[in-house]
Amino acid sequence: MGSPQVVEGVVMGTDSLDLESFVEPYFVFFRSNFLTCPEALSTDRYLSHIDYRILHNPLNLTDHVRKILLLQSESLDHQKLAAALADLFFVLKASGFALRRRLLMTSRELIDSHVFNNLDERLKSGLLSMSEHWLSELPTLMLEKPQLEIVRKQDQAKSPADGKENGMHLVDEYIENSQIDLAMDTLEEIVQKAPGDDEPAQLLIELYRQTAEYARFQSYYQKLDQTRHESLPDCWQMASVEFTQS
Repeated sequence: MGSPQVVEGVVMGTDSLDLESFVEPYFVFFRSNFLTCPEALSTDRYLSHIDYRILHNPLNLTDHVRKILLLQSESLDHQKLAAALADLFFVLKASGFALRRRLLMTSRELIDSHVFNNLDERLKSGLLSMSEHWLSELPTLMLEKPQLEIVRKQDQAKSPADGKENGMHLVDEYIENSQIDLAMDTLEEIVQKAPGDDEPAQLLIELYRQTAEYARFQSYYQKLDQTRHESLPDCWQMASVEFTQS
């Protein structure tokens, strides 16, 4: 048996340390900064762990680079590699041009040409719209299909034609996904355009009530009161009295 190894106060036998069974401890104890997959770990297990870390901390660029380099070296799946690159673009936006360019160019022969061209076109601006159709084909972490539907509804809600109906559908999606802040943001935009409309006003006030966002209500109510061009529904005044007493 190999000599014991002390890792942050933990004594381990080097021969008994099974990294395959202890993927998380590998990162926690060793605080690895390596970009390559440790030899003792299977590629699939390592990739699953990186995905887990990215989902919990999307701004950790080290894990994004780890994933891309792993997929490049193993040539596992051209769609997964393309998706990993897209995720990096989403996170960095217009920042990190050199990093995005290097990883994209080294992936050129490993991903579909149309995906490469789409990403290449957005290198300088970094502006990658979540509503682009070709992204729905990729297994990205930042853009799962339910989120893609929400983004499409966001685009529809901005269109003049039937804006309120699309906006209310979007609000329903946000509430269903427990994204209450986004639901309130959208409702506030709808109410701002049509202060006299009772339906979105009632729902918005109910969300303020359920989340106890009384300060946010008062701030928005004052803004609405100052800019309105038509009388507000009675529900606003009633809510103001109720929330002041809360």
